[in-house]
Amino acid sequence: MMLGIKLSRGSTAAWWPAGANLAVDFVNRRYMRAGSWVAAPAVFSFTRASTGWASDGAGQWADFAVNTPRLTDRGLLIEPARQNSIRNNAMSGAVVGAPGTLPTNWSRFKSGTMNDLAVVASGTEQGLDYIDVRIWGTATGNNDVGVNMEIAISVAPGDSYVASTFAKVISGSLAGATFGQFSCGRYNSGAYVSSAPAVDLRTATAWVQLGFSDTIPGSGVNQIRPAVSFRIPDAMSVDAVVRMARPQVEIGAAAATSPIVTTGSVATRAADALTLDLPSGTQTLTVIFEDQSQQVITGLAGGNLVLPTNLNKSRIARMFALP
Repeated sequence: MMLGIKLSRGSTAAWWPAGANLAVDFVNRRYMRAGSWVAAPAVFSFTRASTGWASDGAGQWADFAVNTPRLTDRGLLIEPARQNSIRNNAMSGAVVGAPGTLPTNWSRFKSGTMNDLAVVASGTEQGLDYIDVRIWGTATGNNDVGVNMEIAISVAPGDSYVASTFAKVISGSLAGATFGQFSCGRYNSGAYVSSAPAVDLRTATAWVQLGFSDTIPGSGVNQIRPAVSFRIPDAMSVDAVVRMARPQVEIGAAAATSPIVTTGSVATRAADALTLDLPSGTQTLTVIFEDQSQQVITGLAGGNLVLPTNLNKSRIARMFALP
């Protein structure tokens, strides 16, 4: 004789700790209040006054509608408002050819005997619009070749910013190049002043968001110019293709956030606003992030709590409240 065993949705066998009176599992889309499973609206509400992008565990990016939480199998992405100062990162206006046409607002540069950098393909990888550019020719002397993604982004002394892009070498080799990088040169009213931190692209093969942060010096710099550039040493022949997608510059940020799509002008992603409906009485809220690290917030009053966007991490897997 076999005994049947039935687990109800109210069973605490589960995924919330003993004593919890509210629990949220964003990865598996399940929610508890007062010991019982409930629908999401019984636990939280959400607003965001713009669309927003998020990636799943397979690296696929998707656009989420206004006021829609960015829930994937990685959890919930919560970010503050950010502006992308690169006016066109959706590759609008790009045309394949020899050398083809760069996206609107982008421009080429080169020196010496290298060929013009060519747009050889465009498309979408894991939800992100890209262009492929070919770096080719034989250098006589040290030759530079590359693309400016903007001619000038205005900055002020002491400003911090973070620059990021998706990029990878998809064919050929740049190993012998003096440098191959994504960077933001510092300028004063169009005149070059100094270099800034850079991301080395010569051996980049993984399709991930690469970035760096910088702080503008106290005087003498009022512009930055984001660019992908390569220096080919004397007598070296090169023929390589680099894929680029979703470059952005976020003034005032310390770390890159999710892609903010622009098609001809700067664009802002609004802040995510998650409001928890905490049970009555004083609560301690434990937030568990995607990497399983935790942040504990104590002394919270019952009722509506707008979760801060400056948490330790931006991707929340689970949360639970204890009285």
